[in-house]
Amino acid sequence: MILTKNKEVRNTMPNSLISDIRKEQIMDAAILTISEAGYSNASLAHIAKKANISTALISYYFPAKKDLTDTILKNLLEKKIAYIIGWVKEADTPMEKLIAYIRADLSYTVDHPAEGISAAELVYNARDDKGSPYYGIESDDSDLLEEIIKLIQAEGGFPKLDPRSLSIIIKGAVDAYASNAAHAVKTDQKTFGDELILVVSRLTGFSNPFLFEPIPEKKKK
Repeated sequence: MILTKNKEVRNTMPNSLISDIRKEQIMDAAILTISEAGYSNASLAHIAKKANISTALISYYFPAKKDLTDTILKNLLEKKIAYIIGWVKEADTPMEKLIAYIRADLSYTVDHPAEGISAAELVYNARDDKGSPYYGIESDDSDLLEEIIKLIQAEGGFPKLDPRSLSIIIKGAVDAYASNAAHAVKTDQKTFGDELILVVSRLTGFSNPFLFEPIPEKKKK
């Protein structure tokens, strides 16, 4: 039997499946609520209203708001990295993997605005068990980007550039574009992606990033 705000609905689904569906429904409602109202204003009552269920039902699956937000943040990060990895695995060379990463990160971030906003709200406003914000969290997609950059550096690319700093620059550009809908009005997603890839490619120091050909040094006069 599934409990809703106004009625009970009998069903024959296994309890585990019902539980998974309910949790997904609650998390989806919470993501929308947090993206619209912000983390601080996203009370269980607001989330329950969005999901059309009772606050008691939310508390049954997530005893505290922190249990809900921690689960949401974990799931959001896992979904995004899985999407990006799917693109990267299809690429062959390190430079092609970097381009695939940028395309995938941009595509996912633009196509899932509520998830991106909610993740940012949780990272900067939610607190861990010690009362510290989550913005120091190490995400797997950042680690993946750094590893790709290091592969290119092993071939002589990105000379004297710190992999972490470069990954922050790349992800910052993607997040900045996706966080403001006005950007897409002036510059479409493909154009922005092309130009970001062009800028990053020039930083490699290769004349042909796909073939790893060093740019010839200018002859001294």
